[in-house]
Amino acid sequence: MQNFAKAVLRLGAPYLGSLIAAKVAALAGIFLAAGTSLADALTMLAALFTGLDIAVRIAASRSSKFACSKHGSDLLLVVLLMLQCISCSAADAMEARPKCRALRLVLPFAVLVSAGGNMMRMTRQPKPEGAQQDQDHLEVGGMNIE
Repeated sequence: MQNFAKAVLRLGAPYLGSLIAAKVAALAGIFLAAGTSLADALTMLAALFTGLDIAVRIAASRSSKFACSKHGSDLLLVVLLMLQCISCSAADAMEARPKCRALRLVLPFAVLVSAGGNMMRMTRQPKPEGAQQDQDHLEVGGMNIE
């Protein structure tokens, strides 16, 4: 399972680009097609893709444990997207307007933070294969700090 997860993460830009596109499409659907089944479908797909991304990253890690510092913003986004699906679905959107308005205020920030994390993952330099994981010192401007 770990090898499969690592292979998925090695796809890089196509994988992360589609993940970012799903999040942005869900946000666009929430704002441009609010209360429709299209918005609900886009929101559910973005929540599913983000949840699968969390699972793949946990499976690929050495410790295979959830870390709030690494996965917390994506988990928050999944929770918010699921709340959006439950509270503001096409069937009962008229009854839950205050909840929907509150989610519409919070969701853009959650999507921005989550997509920003994906962009950072997309643009980071790959680690060399034989790189030492724990270093005893840090080199800053030609000076070694231990």
